Amino acid sequence: MKSALAREAIKNFASQFREEVLNYKPPITKINLELNPASLGQVSLSIAKKGKDLQVSITSNANVMTMFVQNAQELRQNLMQIGFNNLDLNFNSHENKGNQSQENNHEQAQDKTKISNIEEAQELVASGNIPSSLEITLPEYA
Repeated sequence: MKSALAREAIKNFASQFREEVLNYKPPITKINLELNPASLGQVSLSIAKKGKDLQVSITSNANVMTMFVQNAQELRQNLMQIGFNNLDLNFNSHENKGNQSQENNHEQAQDKTKISNIEEAQELVASGNIPSSLEITLPEYA
């Protein structure tokens, strides 16, 4: 979805993202955002402090994650225009083992594949592998 609709959705998301980060007060860590247009669904944000950085993990449905990958440069530009400089965007892909029990949580964390560049994420989407999350690191923001 590379279109005016996607650009508008990315811009709206960036604006909502900014509001949530500015209003972030620990220990609140999970926030759900309604996307615009509403047909896209919801985005879940998990916010955590890592030293001086703020780390935001974003999960949503496959359509939204695909839109984020295909419009990653636009997303980065929108976030930078509203004051988030030097941010890192990393897409993550999970290899699902199917078993979600407690003792497997540690193992599952190791099955997370970090996709460090946007081109790699776009190639994965083209081959049908949709990233499961987007990590945004805001340096020295916390």
